[in-house]
Amino acid sequence: MDRPTYPPAQKETIVERPVERHAKSDASHSQSNVGSSSGPAVATPASPIAPERWRVTTTSKASNFNLGGHVDKAGIVDSMATGYLREAFKKHRNFEKLPPDIRSYINNTQNISLVKLAQYRTLLGVNDKWLEEEQGVKFERIAGTR
Repeated sequence: MDRPTYPPAQKETIVERPVERHAKSDASHSQSNVGSSSGPAVATPASPIAPERWRVTTTSKASNFNLGGHVDKAGIVDSMATGYLREAFKKHRNFEKLPPDIRSYINNTQNISLVKLAQYRTLLGVNDKWLEEEQGVKFERIAGTR
C-alpha cells in the first residue's frame, strides 16, 4: 500500500535542463572538438547571414475581385484563387528556372503561400508596385533575426 514518492529533485532537474544545454553550447564554442553533435543550437548564433524572411499584407484596395481579397493574414491564398495563381505561374516563361522544390510546391500544394514564394516573385514577373495598386497585396521584407 505504500507508494514510493518521487524526490522533488527530479522536478528540479527537468526545469534546469535548458539552462544546462545553454551552458554546454557556450562551452562548445571555446573547444573545437567538443559539441559537434549539438546541432542547430551552436550553428544558429555562429551564422552571420540570416535567411530572408517576408511578410505578405493586404492593402485597402484588397477585395473579392482581386488577389488581395483571397489572401489571409499568414499570406496564404485561399482555394478560390490558388488555381488561377498556379496556372499563371506555370505559364510564365521563367517557371522552369525556379528551383525544383519550388516548382513542385506550386504544382502540388492545395493553397499557395505567397510568403514562401516571395523571394522568387521577380523571376516570375511579379511587379510589386502593380501588385500593391491593382491586386491589394504588399510584400514586406522582415529584418533578419537570430
